[in-house]
Amino acid sequence: MRQGELLGLRWRDIDFENKIIYIRQTLSHDGKELRNTTKTKSSLRSITIPDTLIKQLIKERKKCIENKLKYGNVYEDNDLVICAKHGRPVQPSNLIRGFKKDVKKVGLPVIRFHDLRHTHATMLISKILIRKSFLKD
Repeated sequence: MRQGELLGLRWRDIDFENKIIYIRQTLSHDGKELRNTTKTKSSLRSITIPDTLIKQLIKERKKCIENKLKYGNVYEDNDLVICAKHGRPVQPSNLIRGFKKDVKKVGLPVIRFHDLRHTHATMLISKILIRKSFLKD
């Protein structure tokens, strides 16, 4: 997912039963506007997700509900999966700062956040090629 797609992801866009995320909305680069659209028409898509992510999302949903109850009227309910404790969208710069901090903490090389998209695509292609090679033999 692109950064804006991730930060604009809503709970209603996750189908827990069928393990699918639907990309339908983005957060602007400046973090000020939730857009009910994606970068391109082809960006409107669905992504199948594994059980491990479903379990993590359920934990995060619980935290969101707890914050909503804790902060009451102050809580800004945008239905966002990734949000600040008061429900507001996370600023893209804060996401990047946290990402860099976490990457350094675990001893990985620092890359651009967008490079995660390319790395994931490369890993998927590699997995497919390995599987095809295995099936040939």
